[in-house]
Parts: sequence; structure tokens; C-alpha cells
Amino acid sequence: MKAGLLDIDLETHKLIESNRQSLSESQLEIVKRALRAVSNPARSNGSRARISSEPAAERRTGHFAIRLCGDTVIAHSQKDAYKKTLLRLAERDTDFLQRLANEWAGSRRIVARSHEALYPKKPGLAARLVPQALANGWYVDLNLSKDQKIKRLIMACALSELEFGKDVVVDFG
Repeated sequence: MKAGLLDIDLETHKLIESNRQSLSESQLEIVKRALRAVSNPARSNGSRARISSEPAAERRTGHFAIRLCGDTVIAHSQKDAYKKTLLRLAERDTDFLQRLANEWAGSRRIVARSHEALYPKKPGLAARLVPQALANGWYVDLNLSKDQKIKRLIMACALSELEFGKDVVVDFG
């Protein structure tokens, strides 16, 4: 079968991107995952689930806008906003995550290639906390307060030569 292009509008593109789980995931994979979710009966009466722009694994607490150099993306929790902002910064610069891995916030790294490397000074945390996969073998700690997320994003923006609050704006509510 020969594949063709599908013409989508900006709203649909944003909906697809809001469901991205990693940088390595293609838009086709995102759409297939969403379609598989709605093709499985959600209730015993045979009705089907609706496609949602909200990630299935996240607690749904609202809409948090992320503006990065004029592009706006909507996240559905503070954790989602933090993670999506890091992913957007990584999309702009292939070496970003490697440079960010060298940055420390207290006794933790911001991102790392392994669970243990996120908390090298606190092995007890590594045993208790479960980091989230960020992209391509990178992990991020999402067990953070709002202030901790902001401090880490300020550091991440500085590494990208962007100004948090100006070039990168995240509405944490």
C-alpha cells in the first residue's frame, strides 16, 4: 500500500502533539495509539471512548499553556507542562539533554540516563521514587514542587540561551 499525506489543520496538529509521550515517537504512532484507544469498547453497553487531548496516565488538573518562542502547547498538569517544556527545548537542540544532565538542582540531577543517576547523592530516593521516561533513554524526576519545576526550567532555558518568562513561558497556574 502506498502511503499518502494527510492534510491536517493547526488544531489537529496541536492535539496530536499534546499526546506525544517521547521525542522518538512519530505522529503516525501517536494517531495509531489514540485510534486503538477508541476502537476498544470502553463500557459494557458497547459505546466507545472518545479521543481525548489529555494523556491517559496523568492526573487531569487543568490546562497549562506553554509558550516557547511563539509556539503554544497545552499541558494537562504541572508535571506534564514541565516534561513537555523540556521536550520542546530538546527538539531545538540535539545536545540539550546531555548538557542538562550535567546540571544539579540540590542533590538531584535534572535529567539522567538512568534512574540511579538522577539521585546519585541519595540512593534511598532512587529506591523509592519512580522517574518518568523523557525521551530516547533519558529520565526526569517529576516529584517536584511548583517552585522546583520553575527553578529547573530557568536553568534549562539558560542552557538553551533563552530567557524563562520571556522566550519560554509556562503557566503553572
